[in-house]
Amino acid sequence: MRCQLLVLFAALLVPPESARAQLTLAGGIEMLNWDEDTSPAVSESGPMLAFRVAYTQQADSGFLLGYRGKFWTGTADYSGSTLFGNVPVTGTTGYLGIDNEVQARFRSQSKHNYRRDFLAGLGLKLWRRELSSIQSEDYQVIYARAGFEIDSASPRTWLFALGLNYPLWVREDAHLTSIG
Repeated sequence: MRCQLLVLFAALLVPPESARAQLTLAGGIEMLNWDEDTSPAVSESGPMLAFRVAYTQQADSGFLLGYRGKFWTGTADYSGSTLFGNVPVTGTTGYLGIDNEVQARFRSQSKHNYRRDFLAGLGLKLWRRELSSIQSEDYQVIYARAGFEIDSASPRTWLFALGLNYPLWVREDAHLTSIG
């Protein structure tokens, strides 16, 4: 039964040829690497399992709407210190997050069979970092994005993207009142 579910899930990740310009589903492993210049130094690294979805209205040119989303989770090796007392410790940190972004795009078609998209986006990232059974941190980030993408129009075989994110609002809740 488990094998059949994996085959079904894999089949759902490959949309029909006519839908590839609009909908993309993907999954993979990403690496988290985090270093802090503190005393003692803090570092975290480890694989994160990520599932992505992307949708863009299908058109050869003009104004379009798009969406980008990602769900990710995993554990990282932690080397750092305790919250109080700066005692060096090692262990694992659990992560669980979701990213959402809506986009407004302007697409132009070239004579050489590729598309250019200029885009502006507004996104929300939410994630939880669990350092121990009593210590967790929740993060929320609202950001703006400006960018540019160029890809081969038919069939889509390559994509180049460049963009900048700017945080508009950031919040961290380390739940310090609940751990004393």
